[in-house]
Amino acid sequence: MAPEPPVSAPSPGPTLSLGSTHGHTATAADGVAALLRRIEGVDRSGPTLRSVIRTNHDAVTEAAALDVEAAAGRRRGPLHGVSVLVKDNIDTAGAMGTTAGSLALAGAGPAADAPLVRRLRDAGMVVLGKTNLSEWANFRSSGSSSGWSAVGGLCVNPHALDRSAGGSSSGSGAAVAAGLAPLAVGTETDGSILCPAALCGVVGIKPTVGLVDGTGIVPISHSQDTAGPIARTVRDAALLLSVLASAGRPGGRGDGSGPGSGAPAGDPPVPGRRAYDDYQAYCRSDGLRGARIGLPRHGLWGYSARADALAEEAVRVLAAQGATIVDPANLPSLDELSMSEAEMTVLATEFKVGIEAYLATRGVRAPDGRGAADAGSRVAGASGVAGSDGLRVPRTLADLMAFNDAHADVEFAHFGQDRFEDALRTGGLDDPAYREALETCRRLGRSEGIDAALRTHDLDALVAPTYPPAWKIDLVNGDHVSGSCTQVPAVAGYPVITVPCGAADGLPVGLAFIGTAWSEPTLIRLAYAFEQALDFSLTPAFRPPQTG
Repeated sequence: MAPEPPVSAPSPGPTLSLGSTHGHTATAADGVAALLRRIEGVDRSGPTLRSVIRTNHDAVTEAAALDVEAAAGRRRGPLHGVSVLVKDNIDTAGAMGTTAGSLALAGAGPAADAPLVRRLRDAGMVVLGKTNLSEWANFRSSGSSSGWSAVGGLCVNPHALDRSAGGSSSGSGAAVAAGLAPLAVGTETDGSILCPAALCGVVGIKPTVGLVDGTGIVPISHSQDTAGPIARTVRDAALLLSVLASAGRPGGRGDGSGPGSGAPAGDPPVPGRRAYDDYQAYCRSDGLRGARIGLPRHGLWGYSARADALAEEAVRVLAAQGATIVDPANLPSLDELSMSEAEMTVLATEFKVGIEAYLATRGVRAPDGRGAADAGSRVAGASGVAGSDGLRVPRTLADLMAFNDAHADVEFAHFGQDRFEDALRTGGLDDPAYREALETCRRLGRSEGIDAALRTHDLDALVAPTYPPAWKIDLVNGDHVSGSCTQVPAVAGYPVITVPCGAADGLPVGLAFIGTAWSEPTLIRLAYAFEQALDFSLTPAFRPPQTG
């Protein structure tokens, strides 16, 4: 399908064009200052969301320089002067550092920005700070609580302060929902953008793996990892995706095999990369007319009555806007994938290889041994933390595990490292067990999964509830997740967009649009048309903890 003509302005109102989510601000510098005040008032006091690990001390100065450019008629694009938060597993050089939420990386920042961060800056955006996350992107323990890290503490949901913000991009979702920045970047391996976006009531796009350059991102799996946008609206997310996707064009490593990834060079996880200059051009209010949308009832529906009820209403909206609904349109491979250990075999094997390649890119700790990149970071009890030689960061997975053992009072406060232990026992990328598991994931996710359903029913996309409403935080027993839609597209490496579709007892629920490889334009067209027709929004209430 040919793209729509570019829209002359970004989303309505001041959210992006003025770089502020709260009221009119005359300049980008004013907008940044307002957001920093809001972070102090909402994130570090008051409701105390703990969604932002640290802020950029130079943000106002950088925004003022962009204001000078704009005044001289040198706007770099539609996001010039707009603030963005970046998940703290994405490399940023300088004082902000990158920790993945772990004390083991605190105080030893990367030497350079990740390519996607350079693209944000090149587009004229202001990197406002780094967001909290589930430590190691939720890959340290099977019993973890989403949103907790040793560096950032526990990030909570702005709609209800005793509910999970989801993970692992917890802070990115919570911060955008709370108005701490108009845009944020998260990362996903299996659910880590979609979960916090759905639970916090914002839009999240998990792109096809390889669309966004993964170099400089603390890895789990080069087969499944991707960065992606989190925003208040589909159009805003599409604008940010245009910037992020450009990071993987010639001059970057769009196949995810750049230095520090551990991935074999020239072996893209999803072949046939297709990127577009302007994803927001696909935002069409009539985008559902003539579309064919399938409902994969088996397994992707039915785990949450409250989510199902809201998703059923959403399906009626899709039909009223001209879409043909195919019900059911089930995934043939779902039962086999659900019972298989193939995904965990792939993740564990690739994590060990990838994390050791990444750690080789990191430097030494600050000479004073402090476990903080700056005085404003939340590393409670972390001062004096250092590597085994007092300066060196861990270089192997075994080193990381030894570090955690040595600092168990903080790192093991709520859960252990059983997934690290599993990864340590893996046999590398040439292990036949790994190769078989990878092939199984690709077969069950693609040709016998999403592509089979789309092809059989001649569909543009599949639709399902993204996640149930946010569960209560339980630091003793970990997350209580009744189900989600994320595993099949995760192992396939395929794109998904989640859009808020309603609320249950004040807790947001998202509707997921799932497609085949490189179908971001189609998904954006469908998701935007749905968003416009539904016209739903939910302002965070910061509801205090409740019993029961």
